[in-house]
Amino acid sequence: MANNYNPNKIVKILDGKVDWKTASGIKDIPEDLELYLENDLSVSVTNQYEDPIKEILEAAKDANKFVSKVVDVAKLVNEVAGLIGNVRLTTKYTGAQAWTGSSPLSFNLSFNFYMGMADAWDGKTEVYLPIAALGRIFMATTAGGLFLKGPGPSYAAILTQMGQSIWNNITGANPDANTEARAFEQSGVDKVSGYVLGKIISIQIGNIYKFNSVIPKNFSYSFSKETDANGYPISGSCSVTCETVYVATAGDGYNEELSSTGIPNNGETRAKDIAPTPTPTPPAVEPPYNARR
Repeated sequence: MANNYNPNKIVKILDGKVDWKTASGIKDIPEDLELYLENDLSVSVTNQYEDPIKEILEAAKDANKFVSKVVDVAKLVNEVAGLIGNVRLTTKYTGAQAWTGSSPLSFNLSFNFYMGMADAWDGKTEVYLPIAALGRIFMATTAGGLFLKGPGPSYAAILTQMGQSIWNNITGANPDANTEARAFEQSGVDKVSGYVLGKIISIQIGNIYKFNSVIPKNFSYSFSKETDANGYPISGSCSVTCETVYVATAGDGYNEELSSTGIPNNGETRAKDIAPTPTPTPPAVEPPYNARR
């Protein structure tokens, strides 16, 4: 069964540069066991807007008592006008929306595990341990004694990456177009201890979608009540809601080096994956000369 995975729907999760199974430190997970995209991938981003006139007036009101009085009088006139008739002291520009910021990308992934999925037929290694391993990626872990290591980047990681980005802007280096610049930008992060950085998690789905530096906002899991002969569950599932560390910009989430048109179905025969064949338009035929008279 392990050889039936569609490679374009395999989900790769890295903690730093290490695969999730290795990074978890849990042994005995079958090498052939893969994470598989179970549901449609839905990615969302939220844009924030504010009324600039309102913000300017509020700022001026706070800074100047005279302006504050004028604003208060305008509000009173507006209320009176609304009581007398269906009119307001306003224009079409009042309440206009100006962009103030955007949220990170947000998406959810669910994974199912069942005995036999990697041909081991063992509830412990195919169900119990893989979910426990993902828990070590998406949950805080002990870092010795009184300390915990969070499931996301630390202040040091963010400030280090920001510093490298500022340096690249000053020097004109473009890490997106220059391999050496990209290596230099990463080098500052690589030189800092993993305990200081926290976790730098990245997720790639097939050859199409890639999310660098994500944080797990919510992680949940469940096990079946049915067990194998050793008492381990025969199936289980887990779900993680992630956000990108940074504000989303156009193109984020796509593996830019490859196609970004969607996840190829690699031969799976599903009707919704098959694009309809357009019906050709027949060429126009000129009517006989006598018919046009």
